[in-house]
Amino acid sequence: MKYRQWKKNYKKLHGVNPPLELNKRRQRRLAKKAVKTISRIDFAAVATRAAEVITNAAAAFMRGLGDI
Repeated sequence: MKYRQWKKNYKKLHGVNPPLELNKRRQRRLAKKAVKTISRIDFAAVATRAAEVITNAAAAFMRGLGDI
C-alpha cells in the first residue's frame, strides 16, 4: 500500500503520473519484460536457423538422388 500512497501523493502534487526515472517499480517491471522478450527472440532465431539447416539438408539429399 505504501507504493500506492506515494504514487497518489505524487499525482496530487504534480498533476501527472511519476516519470519512469522516479518510479522504481515500473523500471523493474519493464526490465523483467525486456528479458522475457529477448528470450523469445533468441528462441525464434534458433528455430529459424534450425529450419533452414533441415531444409538445406533435404535439398542436398534430393540433389544427390537426382545425380544418380
